[in-house]
Order: sequence, then structure tokens, then C-alpha cells
Amino acid sequence: MDMSAGDFLSLIYLLKSPADQINLKGILVSGNGWSDIATIDIIYDVLHMMGRDDILVGLGGTNALGAPILGCKYVKAIPKGSGGLLDSDTLFGLGRLLPRSPRRYTAEKSTELRQPLAFEVWQSIASKLDPDEKILILANGPLTNIANIILLDKRASSVTESIYIVGGNIKDEENKEGNVFTIPSNRYAEFNFFLDPLAAKTDIFLGEILGAVYLVEGSKLSHEVLVKSIRVLSNNNISEDGQIIIDNDHGKLVKVITDIEKEAYYTNFANLLNSKRQSAVIASFDEQKKLWSNPSEFYLL
Repeated sequence: MDMSAGDFLSLIYLLKSPADQINLKGILVSGNGWSDIATIDIIYDVLHMMGRDDILVGLGGTNALGAPILGCKYVKAIPKGSGGLLDSDTLFGLGRLLPRSPRRYTAEKSTELRQPLAFEVWQSIASKLDPDEKILILANGPLTNIANIILLDKRASSVTESIYIVGGNIKDEENKEGNVFTIPSNRYAEFNFFLDPLAAKTDIFLGEILGAVYLVEGSKLSHEVLVKSIRVLSNNNISEDGQIIIDNDHGKLVKVITDIEKEAYYTNFANLLNSKRQSAVIASFDEQKKLWSNPSEFYLL
């Protein structure tokens, strides 16, 4: 996740999903999307609010695969928000509304104090799997973290059940345009793929391109799943990078969700968010302050 506002809604949605359907074990944060890496603090606060301090959070990269740490040309395509900051920098205002988690982002180099890295969180989760268990990955942002896992862990494919990727605009005979509006010359790419096209090209070798909503409510939604042979462009050309094209000769077969019933999707999403089951343990920052002022009333999550 790159922790845009929509990603926080998705996180709360997953936390409220029935535990027998979604057993959330870890969150890997990308710093090369619509927010900077310090939004990890808000993730911690959301998890604390929902009573899920047990979920691991991993620090991912701040640049695209193979790109320099400073001056990544893909990240530069993210438009600035209020005051010249990234849009999600304004999410720090949530810190005055959400309960404050005891876990915080830190840049300390000590292994005991520093923020766990994305690959370390992956290793921790993968090492504790039972023989018959596998990991299902939902990618809501750039695919950098997943690509690094594939490249660094030879066992990744054997312990991964599926990869659900939110993003991608397939350039086919319909020629529907993408959403990289800050690069007018790149008409057909979508931001999650454009922000790290080499990572997207790597990930395609493992998984499927499926909608995020399909993860929880797929069986309840009217939709069609098509198998297509696709290829992701990554040619160091910002006018083409991140585009997905049909390539029946050299492409990889993936499943693509189309024609999802939008009204049913929004209804299911709203109903689950409104459900009283698995609701917040601590409702607000004000409630958190009361707990601080009355330590004897504080309870463990």
C-alpha cells in the first residue's frame, strides 16, 4: 500500500471483514506513491484503534526498482497537494482524531528500535506458515515491495497463493486511456504500474490482476473474469512505461476482472464499514486522552 486516503478506507474495510475470510498478518508500505513513508504512524494508529497491534507493518522502498534513491522520475509524476506537499501529507491531521498507538515510525539504525523493513515482515510471516498454508497478497499501490520479495526470496512463489493487483489499464482495441494525467504523453498507463513499471513487469510473472473488491466480496458480485496474455512496458521511456499491452506471442496469461456490478460493490462496501461487528476498540483521540489521564482504566489490546 502507498497509503493514500483510499488505502486507509481499504485497510479499515479489511479489518472489519470476518476473521474467517481475511486473516490480516502484515502491511507493507510503499514510499514511492501518493504519500511519504512516515504515514506509517497513521497505520499504527488505525490498527491500535481497531485493537490489532499484533499486525506487522513493514517499511518499503521510496523509489522505483532500479531507480536512484533521489530523483526517481516516476515519483516526480505524483502531483503536489496543499502547500506543495504530497496529498497524503495532509493525512497527518488524522493524528488529532485517531487514538495514538504505542508503535511509532523511527529511523533509528538499531535493529531493536528501527522500523521493520518490508522484506523482514515478509520473512517473519512466511517462516511461521503451516505446511498447508499460503499467503494471499493484495497490492493497492506500486508493486515495488512485491517485486523485491520475488527477487530476494526464492521460496516466494511456493508460499504465495495469489496476488490481487489493484491497478493497470490494458491497452487493447478499445484504447481506453489511463490516469497518469501529469504525463500527457503517456495516455494509456495507470499510476500504480507507472510508478514502478519494472516491478510491475516482475510481478506479472507470478500472479493475477484482480480487483481488490473481489478479495472479500467476489462471490456476491456480478462480474466477468477474462484470461488475457499481457506484457508490461518498462523501456525507460516515461511516455510508454507502465502501459499494459496485449501480447499473444510473448505475454503472460493473467486473469482480468471486468464488468463488476458497481452498485452492488458500493453497497457491500458501505454495509461492512457500517457493521457493528469488529468495530473500533478505542473510538477517538479524545477517548485515548481519557485513558492516559486515568491509567487504572487502561486496558491491553
